Amino acid sequence: MHIAPKRIQTAPTRRRWPEIATKPGFTPPHRKDETKPMRLPDHFAIGPQLVHAAKAMDLPPGRLLRRAGLSPALLEPDHRGVTAGQFFDLWHAAEAEAGRPGLALDLGRAMAHGPMVPAVQAFASSPDIATGVQRLALFKPLVAPLHVDAEKTEIGLRLRWLPMPRGTPMPPLLAMFELVFFLECCRHLTAAPIVPVALGLPGETHTDTDLRAFFGTTPGRTDHTEMILSAADATRPMIFANEDQYRLIESSLRQQMAERRATTITDRVRRVLVDLLPGGEASVDAVCARLALSRRSLQRKLHAEGVSFQVILDQTRAELSLHYLARPNLSVQEIAFLLAYRDPNSFYRAFQGWTGMTPGEARLQAGP
Repeated sequence: MHIAPKRIQTAPTRRRWPEIATKPGFTPPHRKDETKPMRLPDHFAIGPQLVHAAKAMDLPPGRLLRRAGLSPALLEPDHRGVTAGQFFDLWHAAEAEAGRPGLALDLGRAMAHGPMVPAVQAFASSPDIATGVQRLALFKPLVAPLHVDAEKTEIGLRLRWLPMPRGTPMPPLLAMFELVFFLECCRHLTAAPIVPVALGLPGETHTDTDLRAFFGTTPGRTDHTEMILSAADATRPMIFANEDQYRLIESSLRQQMAERRATTITDRVRRVLVDLLPGGEASVDAVCARLALSRRSLQRKLHAEGVSFQVILDQTRAELSLHYLARPNLSVQEIAFLLAYRDPNSFYRAFQGWTGMTPGEARLQAGP
């Protein structure tokens, strides 16, 4: 929901308040959608992972970027990242630059023991592999244009890695890497020598001796990249299981998911503010930290959309104030603090500027 403060101020009718409070599109705080599948992001920030992978391949990151036709600016902290097509181009570039027998095996094992991205941390903190796979499937699109499909079958748990958008060919190196990386993570995080029931890859059958020795079986030819784990292995407990830690990770990842669904920087800032304001934080620096942007970059992006941080802050507070006033159990003073006002009088003055009413008058107009 977008409130134009000046327009609201000039039309504070009794019919206006309910229309504002119930207008579709308003996202109240702490009411995150737990079931909505994550829409594929437009871009993927992979700078740190690219640096780590390049190091594991003994290649300068810039060399991979040049081969893929991408700018070195992609490695900058506040860079938006790559598109799905560019993501796959980088894997083709890695195969062309460092193509050698055993590359997928070496890279997959090295990355499995390197720094964990949050999606893998969510997997690692799960009680068992099957639960971890559900969480990994939910958050995988934050790090790669891949969908992980998990299905229980008569012989165990079948996983498929599907490139997105659907129908996109999966680079052979990426397909083998995903199998190696996932199996190595399972073995490391359960301290068990897990051997898949079956493996499958599109294209030619792989008969590499080292890969067969690692997997304990030979990958067959299938329509998709897939792995089947026995029911016993799927329920193996994780040695780092920690539900408290997972809840912290989940909160951060769901916030990232909400931000990725936002199509503009204005929407992303608004969503971050919805999360920060109840904790008493309303500064541009806090928003920049959450978005991994410098203050200058954020201001530049907002200027390109014809809006300022202060305008977004005012609009967000106005929307949330109407949401909170509809809850009779909250006092006006409590609402002021939930909107990160240290002085309730400042909230009173701001609310009258937005709506032309006092908070008490607005609450009366909202009805029981």
